[in-house]
Amino acid sequence: MIRAALFMSFLLSIFAAASTYALGLQQNAVEVDGVIRVMNSIHCTAKGETVCENLCGAKSCEWPEPLCRDCFGSGDAVLRDVFQTLVPTYEGVEAITDRQVVYKLLTRSTVLVANKSLYDFYNGSEDAGIAPHLQTLCGARDGFIAVELDDDNRPTSAFLAICTSPKGIAARRLRPAGAADMNENEESVLKLKLSNELRLSPPN
Repeated sequence: MIRAALFMSFLLSIFAAASTYALGLQQNAVEVDGVIRVMNSIHCTAKGETVCENLCGAKSCEWPEPLCRDCFGSGDAVLRDVFQTLVPTYEGVEAITDRQVVYKLLTRSTVLVANKSLYDFYNGSEDAGIAPHLQTLCGARDGFIAVELDDDNRPTSAFLAICTSPKGIAARRLRPAGAADMNENEESVLKLKLSNELRLSPPN
């Protein structure tokens, strides 16, 4: 029990983001039946902000993060790239809107990797972690890299760099360096499929 409490305290100390942003992205650790789970939440706090209400029916959207398989250790190639060679392994494409960030996070099986992440078996405690990559990709050293998981909850690719600041969030879509984007028709079909399955309105 003491070990679980200490582990919970450690998780809470590293999964931090300010809730005073116009659009605030947070992670919190909760214990469910003796198992530590990570809850992600997006809070729409700005006056007149409607994206959370439109997508989730409330001022915030909260969802449990999947249990990432093969993430605790140094054997996963995707996470190794995220922590060691995010840039230049990935490149930032276009900046995306707050609404698109919410939609992408809610329609993909995702883990959010923070600067000081429990998944980081590659950098020492004094290293900057992913902060320099975030600075390059979206302009701030605080934030998250969104990593998509497959049907077995194994990492497949990083797809968003999300920077957080007192002004809100800034996000940029990622793709493997040199890879071609899907065309607009393919993306429209994908958005329609996801919106039908999850009953969410795809962003404009």
